[in-house]
Amino acid sequence: MTFETEADLLLLWIREKTAGMDSRISVDPHRSCDWSEAAKGEVFRLVAWLAERGLVNHDGQRYGQRNAGCNSFTTRCTLTPKGVREAERLLQLRGNKLHRFDTAANGLIVAAMDDVPDYHIVVQDFAASDRAVLLGQRIDAETIEKAAAFLVDNKLATVYSRSVAIRPREAFDPSYALALTPSGIQCGDQHINVRKFVANQQDARPVTTNIYGGNNQIGDHNTQNNNIGFPPDDLAQFAQQVLAAAVTMDVPEPIRERIAEDAEALQREAEREEPQPSRMRRALEGMRESLLQAGQDQAAQKLIEMAGNFLMTASGG
Repeated sequence: MTFETEADLLLLWIREKTAGMDSRISVDPHRSCDWSEAAKGEVFRLVAWLAERGLVNHDGQRYGQRNAGCNSFTTRCTLTPKGVREAERLLQLRGNKLHRFDTAANGLIVAAMDDVPDYHIVVQDFAASDRAVLLGQRIDAETIEKAAAFLVDNKLATVYSRSVAIRPREAFDPSYALALTPSGIQCGDQHINVRKFVANQQDARPVTTNIYGGNNQIGDHNTQNNNIGFPPDDLAQFAQQVLAAAVTMDVPEPIRERIAEDAEALQREAEREEPQPSRMRRALEGMRESLLQAGQDQAAQKLIEMAGNFLMTASGG
């Protein structure tokens, strides 16, 4: 855990003890430090670090009365208005589904990079590690499974076991290990957000849109197949493209999260054992509505056009 993360946890702990109000409390490393196992001196350093950034006011280091046969070191501190705002921001970040997903996906890559030269990580081991903890809360198993599947779907990793080198995503089992592909190792070497890496890889390739129906194509480098309806495989791939592109969109965080949630919904519908066109249409329309909220973001505009093409050709229009 980094020093900055420790400081964030202390700020959240102070906010919890004060309910976000401007009331004075004591940070006692002997009795009250339930947010961390930091040493006494480290607590003072953390409080001083927060104070230097205008997040808390404090009375400085001093000795308290002896309790249970030992000195109680205390630093009385108060959240500043800036500290209250920062604590609220951290709480929102911790509860953000997309940020939890990113933390899991990035953490899986980093954990696998530690296993040189095999680049493996057992998903259950990752779930039990500190890398699966975001601001004091452990990431849920469903999010970790989605992150692992995202790595496999985007060819950053394969599912590996002693007897089976690659298993399909449908057979995903957290007891198996992920083995990074060359692309996954490249992502780890660059220390880049996984979804941003995938988006950059997609931007570097010509965009190919499969248009189903007899309509004219829109955009460059398109291929056309005259099959009317919603193609599940292409819609699932399109949903993955939206999920990857969301990280680079210049949009408020709530809109980014809604776009990602709708993309996941579309992917789930497209990957059902027996996909239903009506359900896929509703999911696609919902995702398109979310993308429309992205305003003039260029990536969103391209995706809106592609979603419109799917809807138009499926209707035979």
